[in-house]
Amino acid sequence: MAIVGAFDVHRAQLTYDYVSTETGEVQRGQIRPADRQHLRAWLARFEGETQVVFAVEACTGWRYVVEELKRVGCEVHLAEPADLSRDKGSKQRAKTDAADARHLRELLVQDRVPESWIPPAEVLEARGLMRLYMDLTEERAGWRQRISATLFHQGAGKLESVLDASGRSLLLDVGLSPVGRQAVEVGLRQVARLSAEQALPGHLSRQGPPLLRWALFEAALQASRAASPDHAYYESVKARRQGDAKIAALAVARKLARRCYHTLRELGPEAWPAAA
Repeated sequence: MAIVGAFDVHRAQLTYDYVSTETGEVQRGQIRPADRQHLRAWLARFEGETQVVFAVEACTGWRYVVEELKRVGCEVHLAEPADLSRDKGSKQRAKTDAADARHLRELLVQDRVPESWIPPAEVLEARGLMRLYMDLTEERAGWRQRISATLFHQGAGKLESVLDASGRSLLLDVGLSPVGRQAVEVGLRQVARLSAEQALPGHLSRQGPPLLRWALFEAALQASRAASPDHAYYESVKARRQGDAKIAALAVARKLARRCYHTLRELGPEAWPAAA
């Protein structure tokens, strides 16, 4: 039996729509709650089947859905959200999850799904670590800005004026009100916590492929040279981040990773083994 279907992924439920190409029978419904355990139980009906194809939109939550589909031997197509939205055209009625699942299933039947690359697990893990690192960096910068604003508002000078050489607080004689002092102390604790947690991605990244980490690091460092094609981008990020070369190099590394992703996507899945 040949099964062709699609999932519409949401946090509360997974909406499915699939059809048997032999009988023409259509099955629709929802899986609640939307988690790996309940999806795995639902997919048990396809174990042993050799001609089951599903499409999933590449929105938040697609990873575990794709992993579970592959676990039971289904062929999986990941749809690019932007291209998929453009294919829907102007909406003449209210959008529903069932309509989205049906539309994606129809595109799959017609072999018109706008394909998106499904990265290997190690690439997904490396991408997640980079996002975690950047989130910590942005949150830390936000707390430093809050501290600086409080100090300026109460005429206590710059952040460096309340820290000693080792980064410890010197809040005794800078003229802060009790609430201002408390706000700065809380901010300094948050900055210290985030600085400590920022070491986490670097530590965990040692679990990934060493060659990939080395190549990204070395390529990003080359952007600091004037002859590099990414030098202008490196300098612009460095200027925005008050001369922080480390953040500029990380930004270039992310740009290079995105460029590699799109190149591999254009070449197709068969290019990944050779690149690896």
